[in-house]
Amino acid sequence: MLKVDGRGCGEHRKVVKRKTVKKEDSKIKYAENILLKKKEYEKLCKDSPEPAVGKMIEVLDLYKGSNGKKYKSDYMAILNWVKTKVEKDYPQLFYTEKKIVYEELSEEEQEASEIERKKFYSKGFRMKGME
Repeated sequence: MLKVDGRGCGEHRKVVKRKTVKKEDSKIKYAENILLKKKEYEKLCKDSPEPAVGKMIEVLDLYKGSNGKKYKSDYMAILNWVKTKVEKDYPQLFYTEKKIVYEELSEEEQEASEIERKKFYSKGFRMKGME
C-alpha cells in the first residue's frame, strides 16, 4: 500500500511504503517466549509427534527465558538445535509402541492351527553333524 505524505507541495511529496501484514503470516504465541506461524507449527507436527513438538517448544521457551536469548525465527532455532536435543534427551516422545491386535480364532481355525503345529514338530529336527 502506498501512502503519500502530505507535507510539502507539488513535486516535493514523499512516497511512504507500508507493508500490509497478512493474517495467515502472523505469528501465534505458543509459549511465553515462543512465536510461530501456523504453517511452521503444522510442519513441525508433520515431521514429529505432537508431544515431541510440545517438548521442543518448552525447551526453547525455557532457554530463551533463562538466557534472554532472542532469535529472528523460533522455527529455525527449533530445526537447528532444539529438535536434536529433544530427540536425544526424550527419545520416548518420538517412538511410540505399536499395539498388535490379534483376532480370536474360530474353533475350526484353532484345530487347523494345532494340526499344522503337530505336523511341523513331528518331523523332528536334526542338526548337521549330529546324525
